[in-house]
Amino acid sequence: MKKLSIVIPMYNSFHLMKKNLLRLNAIKDFKIEVVIVDDCSSDNSFEQAQDYKDDVNYELVVVRNMRNLGPGCSRNKGIDNATGDYITFVDSDDYLDYSFEKQLGKLFIHDIDCIVFDYLLVDCDGNKIGEGKSADIRFEEGFIDKNDAFVYVFGSTCGKIYKKKVIDDNSVRFGNLFRNEDMPFTKKALAVSKSIYYLPKKLYMYVQVSSSLMHTQKLNDEKNCQIAYQFLIDSLPKEEMKEELEAIELREVLNNSIYIMMCNKESTKKILSYIEEKYSIKYIKNQYFKRFPKQVKIITFMAYFKLVFLLRLIFKIKNKLKSGH
Repeated sequence: MKKLSIVIPMYNSFHLMKKNLLRLNAIKDFKIEVVIVDDCSSDNSFEQAQDYKDDVNYELVVVRNMRNLGPGCSRNKGIDNATGDYITFVDSDDYLDYSFEKQLGKLFIHDIDCIVFDYLLVDCDGNKIGEGKSADIRFEEGFIDKNDAFVYVFGSTCGKIYKKKVIDDNSVRFGNLFRNEDMPFTKKALAVSKSIYYLPKKLYMYVQVSSSLMHTQKLNDEKNCQIAYQFLIDSLPKEEMKEELEAIELREVLNNSIYIMMCNKESTKKILSYIEEKYSIKYIKNQYFKRFPKQVKIITFMAYFKLVFLLRLIFKIKNKLKSGH
């Protein structure tokens, strides 16, 4: 019977994890190991997690960092302590759907290197807010092209399961980055996976909390995107993957940086300076560009032709739609 290790970084958040931990009790088709990595919580989360071992019927491993290291390094410690055949990552306030066992159990027997699945956006009470895809383009269920997965599957940690041996044999680890540490990990893991299966099922429940790290505006800085991308390309053969890496740079770095600068209300002069330095026709001519969704193409064309006013208008509308106002 296969074993799945679920790594959960924790900081003052054990009270948010109980829903996920209890749901995992019902899984019978494969073994479960949960590795909680406490990042020096200032409350009693570490002690609570240790005491919870008697309330679950699976392996619950609780380890602690000697000092506060952040989510990336905490996940690395989780990888080092995990003993499963497969490994996945769940944030402390998120949880897995009840159908997780049924959908994933049937795939483990096929010895797949990576399984990608979708997610739901929910509020703290579990009410559906929206739906999320794990890729920029539509994939049919089944095995997908490795290069397409590398380019089009999003860089977030949620919604992916990896064969543990693939992660270890290729030294895939999170960088000690301030932000965006998940993108280079995910992209490298996809790059070294020989078989990638897309499962169009929403099995990850992504809880939207306004005070979460992703919503902390002061942490947003376009430089973080570039740092994360540099960490990725330093770990891969750049010449062999030139086209793919350029496509990722456009999607994950350039367009994201424009969005961050817009959110931070940077001056038109600064935005134009960034565009003139970074954008070139090579991204539009890239073989993967034509399959990007319309919004990626629109942002790229507007940036390339320096239509900053229209970019501001688009992002303003996007933020209003996202906030529901």
